[in-house]
Amino acid sequence: MKNICILSAAAVLVSAASCSVDMAQSAKPSKDLENPRSSLLLLENDRIAVGILPAVGAHVVMFRTKDGGNLLNSDARLWTAPLPNVTAEPPPFLPYNGHIYWLGPQKGWWQQQDLNADRRDRKATWPPDPYLTLGKYEILEQTKESVKLRSPQSPVSGIQMTKEISLKDGKVFLKVTAVNIRNKDVSWGIWSNTRLPGNASVYVPVGKEGGVLRVEFTAWNPEKERILPYEITDGFLHFDIPSVAADKEHVFTSKTFIYPSEPLIAAFSNGYLFIKRSSLIPKNTIHPDQSFVEIYKLTGNLKDTLTELEMQGAYAALKPGESMSFEEDWELIPCGDLSGTAERIKFLKEKLK
Repeated sequence: MKNICILSAAAVLVSAASCSVDMAQSAKPSKDLENPRSSLLLLENDRIAVGILPAVGAHVVMFRTKDGGNLLNSDARLWTAPLPNVTAEPPPFLPYNGHIYWLGPQKGWWQQQDLNADRRDRKATWPPDPYLTLGKYEILEQTKESVKLRSPQSPVSGIQMTKEISLKDGKVFLKVTAVNIRNKDVSWGIWSNTRLPGNASVYVPVGKEGGVLRVEFTAWNPEKERILPYEITDGFLHFDIPSVAADKEHVFTSKTFIYPSEPLIAAFSNGYLFIKRSSLIPKNTIHPDQSFVEIYKLTGNLKDTLTELEMQGAYAALKPGESMSFEEDWELIPCGDLSGTAERIKFLKEKLK
């Protein structure tokens, strides 16, 4: 059974993007400007490898099988670029992309601070906290297959983040902890954002009611841009719609807010199935502006396309010194060229058994 739905709502911010680059093995962080892989902190075992930029927000910018290409959308030219200047007046956005943690809700990013009164008064919704997303993270512990990193203390959000990333067999395990470093309460949720190329085929399990809370869309160029619709096929929400794929003229974009039937997002990209899992967060604990799963897509007739696989943790008020955490795991499974929705869903169901 198929259902199709197109909704329009408030504007959603469009992030910049860049095409992903295949990466081979790397070394420990260095300043070898001739080799962008050399700037990565590399975790690897005999099945998978993960590359991290500790000096730039501890972005995870590479995830691949032992001998495969990079699944993540990240501009490798930036891996050895001069480090951004991190202050309360953030630099222009640069497409490090990959995987990052933000705080939610987006409308609150500049509301719990006094260092940048202009952004606070304008209720700015971009960019996210530069201290957490662009600052240099301290490496607290490191082995060949794991690392623990700590962010600077942020005067913008009142938060300090600790990230723990480890490999086991073919999976990556990630845990982020946010602690209130102020002497008064702060209120946030943890926001996980994993960026893939725009042509990634995304599938989210949903119940009979559909699971969609809303869709946001804005046309920055109304003559060229169209809302990207979704379909629900055999219990999975997806965006693989033939009429969209056949349209070589327009740009399609949307932000879809979903409460899934299972706590996972799946994406088919470059011959692999990527599965991102977490624990199901109760709907009533998530900030009403957000949802447990959020999928942003920018695709069609443009150079830089983007897919964002997002999850939201519970929203909570933290007293001074209190903390909250969010955990997830990733899996990368070779799948070859599965060209149709039915083939992808069949393969996905087999791997989810």
